[in-house]
Amino acid sequence: MKKAVIDAHNISKVYNPETIPVYAVNNVHLHLLEGEFTALVGPSGSGKTTLLNMIGGLDKPDEGTIYINGTDITKLSAGKLIDFRLHNIGFVFQSFNLIPVLTAKENTEFIMLLQGIKKRNGKKDYISCLKKLDWRKR
Repeated sequence: MKKAVIDAHNISKVYNPETIPVYAVNNVHLHLLEGEFTALVGPSGSGKTTLLNMIGGLDKPDEGTIYINGTDITKLSAGKLIDFRLHNIGFVFQSFNLIPVLTAKENTEFIMLLQGIKKRNGKKDYISCLKKLDWRKR
């Protein structure tokens, strides 16, 4: 039986609740199992980015809970959430968000350093990662 990797219950996010409320995400339930492929589609302004930001721990919902691999990220302190994201969540941004003065190798090594991956294992690991992305010559 596949386990739930993302389990969100009753999540909502409201901007300007005191004046003119804008319900970016309203009472969403999401249950994604390990190995599933899911596409999030909708028109501009429909709450896709807000939902992804909350699932990724970049923003907190006003209501509801979000479990990532069994951990309720809505209850984590700021420091614990940063550590959880570092070791459990990956982001692919449209603009890549790489450090522009670093090479692909150096950008990869930087994240591995933050994750505590030792230098002696790091070379093998970053080369493997870059080969998968076909970025070896960048």
